[in-house]
Amino acid sequence: MAALAEFHTPELVTKQLAFNRTDKTPRKLRVSSNFLALMGYEHNDRLEVVKSSDRYGGFSVVKSDSGTHKVHARSYKSGRANNPFETVIEFGSQTLIDSSFAPSTERFHTQITKDKIIFSPLINRAAAIINKFKKESPLKAFVALTGGVDTYCLESLGFDVDVALEYRPQERRDTTDKSEVNLLNNVRNATPNILLNEDIYHLELDQLEKVLADRPPIGLAHYSIQCDDWSSAKSSADKASSIENLSTTIDMFVPMLEQIKVIQPAAIVIENVIGFGRSQAGTICMTQLRRLGYHVTALEMDARDYGGIQTRKRFYLVASIMPGFVAPSKTERNGSPIWPRIQEFIQECRDVSHTNFIKNRAGSNRATPSITESSVECPTIVKSQSRGIKDGTYIKTEDGRILSPSESVVKRLMSIPDGFDTTWMGSESAIEVLGQSIDYAMHETLMSSVKDHLQVGFGGARTVVNFRQRERLSNRSNATPDQLTPEVAPNAARIAENQLGFGF
Repeated sequence: MAALAEFHTPELVTKQLAFNRTDKTPRKLRVSSNFLALMGYEHNDRLEVVKSSDRYGGFSVVKSDSGTHKVHARSYKSGRANNPFETVIEFGSQTLIDSSFAPSTERFHTQITKDKIIFSPLINRAAAIINKFKKESPLKAFVALTGGVDTYCLESLGFDVDVALEYRPQERRDTTDKSEVNLLNNVRNATPNILLNEDIYHLELDQLEKVLADRPPIGLAHYSIQCDDWSSAKSSADKASSIENLSTTIDMFVPMLEQIKVIQPAAIVIENVIGFGRSQAGTICMTQLRRLGYHVTALEMDARDYGGIQTRKRFYLVASIMPGFVAPSKTERNGSPIWPRIQEFIQECRDVSHTNFIKNRAGSNRATPSITESSVECPTIVKSQSRGIKDGTYIKTEDGRILSPSESVVKRLMSIPDGFDTTWMGSESAIEVLGQSIDYAMHETLMSSVKDHLQVGFGGARTVVNFRQRERLSNRSNATPDQLTPEVAPNAARIAENQLGFGF
């Protein structure tokens, strides 16, 4: 067997370990390691416990001839083992453990030096997040990568959007600076308190931490990460080129995950195209969230199954620190012509019958069906809709004209309330904001379920105000008391205690 003298002795060794649990001993602190002897803690050495002055601050041990604990030895039958000089120290006193580690602590950190061994609590992430909402509403939201429609939807459901993160990068065809346009649309249609007009790739985490430090905890982090590089609308050549010149967003989930570690929300909603959810990136994203302690629900949703009339399919990821999220049920698809919904705005639509892109569209395999008076659904609206593209959504009138949908028509097709205002911005930017946003009916249905989940999980006896807005934002401040419907969420203390092992 190897001798200790044959191994280099470091200055410090650290380990992360879980408490041992038995029927008789809820938590026992045990360290069984070769490093104990290597650092000078040998068989039969006596150890004295030194308690931390901080409540639940852990404890340390030092060598002492009068110590109440000792180092034990372990031996193996094999003469040549991977644990040549393993020794063990353990502490089973529940009085010591319970006074040194919070009830929710499941793991501890160990620092071993020649003079002292320090045992410190490792925070139970789930417990730490839930504890933040003992006296705070879980409906504070952090919304990232938003043109404003999802922010508007959240506020209409009763969420309080505290922070909005959005920065539209300049594109080659842009003739003016559009980096602020999406964020301006947020404050035109909603009431976020903090605007972060910064590129998600360059937002400094320490700055984000400072911004959030003195604010109420975030219950919901909502991310609509860019979908271009997961969408079939972008060619393989363009995807490869964007990776080469670093304009790709294929890795946008990476800074998102880093921000989530700082924000520590109770729940997370990520929206993207189906391709992202089925990709390795999607799998990595979901796995990382599970490692952070979240319960993950992955959904592939079709707008037509949730009150919408367009064929928009989306991947939604709902991650909650609490188990038990219930996804919304599908509803019967629309079977009536959608023409009456858009008919009043047909005169606003631009006639593109004789344009080259419409002529070329006839022979393209990317062309989508035109909307006619008998259509019961419409193709997915895309952000480049107004730029004259072959695979856009168009309207065909009875007299054979081909029309490009106006802003008002696009909103109706995407179930976006008329009160959502884009009239202040240029038409192309407005169509872009609308086309890359959510199907409102589908998103509202999902977010209603997320809200219910948060209220059940963190509601207690608190009264949560929920009022649905379908009119212009400016009217919200004039709401009368009868427009505010109070909902008392069920008490969740027992749920948390049973599922996470601690009580409120």
